[in-house]
Amino acid sequence: MKRLRELRRQQERTQADLAKLLGVNRTAISKLELGQQQASASQLLKLAKYFNVSVDFLLECERAEYSNETYDLINMLECEGVFVGNHRLTNEEKKVVKGVLGAIFNRYV
Repeated sequence: MKRLRELRRQQERTQADLAKLLGVNRTAISKLELGQQQASASQLLKLAKYFNVSVDFLLECERAEYSNETYDLINMLECEGVFVGNHRLTNEEKKVVKGVLGAIFNRYV
């Protein structure tokens, strides 16, 4: 979650500050920021409340193209930390998903 790091730095908070808020260690915060770990729903809610932002804002990556607050699935696959359950998709898996989506929705992709 690139946004998490940006917000933390903007508000001059440390990873230790966020770790205390979420009841985890500093390493877990680092992994969240690097997209190596996925935040739970309760963690996302705590972070959103702490930074006074929406969960959508926290999860949005690189201002993916959107219209009326809906996100383009193909652009979301370009994000660093894309997960299916607890599995982080590899670049190869993302290509496969894009291919499947392209085959299904070829007139839109």
